[in-house]
Amino acid sequence: MKLKRDLRYVVEPSDTTKVVRFHDFQGKEHTCQIRDYSRTGLSFVMEEGSLIFKIGDIIKDLRFYSQDREIFKGQAHIIHIQDEEEYDKLISRVGCSFSDNFLDVYSIIRVD
Repeated sequence: MKLKRDLRYVVEPSDTTKVVRFHDFQGKEHTCQIRDYSRTGLSFVMEEGSLIFKIGDIIKDLRFYSQDREIFKGQAHIIHIQDEEEYDKLISRVGCSFSDNFLDVYSIIRVD
C-alpha cells in the first residue's frame, strides 16, 4: 500500500536545499537528498543504500538540514528500502522513522 503524502512535504528531485547527513557503520559521513518528510520521519535517496542498510537498522546521528539550517537531530529507524534505477545507477530510497522527537514541519514550510 502506497501512502499519499501531503504535497507540501514532498521534495522535488531538483531541490538541493533539503538534505540529511549521517555516519554509516564504518564512520563515513553521507549527505543525501530528501524526497519527503513528515512529523514522524522522512525518506532520502542514496546510491546503493540497500548495501549499507537493512530494515530495522538505526541511524544514531541523523541530521536534517533545510536551507543550510539544522531542523532535526536524533536517532532514526530504517523502515523501508526501495531500489530504483536512475540515470543508469542503482539508487535506493530509504525511509526512516524518528526514534525520539517529532519534526516541526511548519518551520520548514514557512522558510520555503
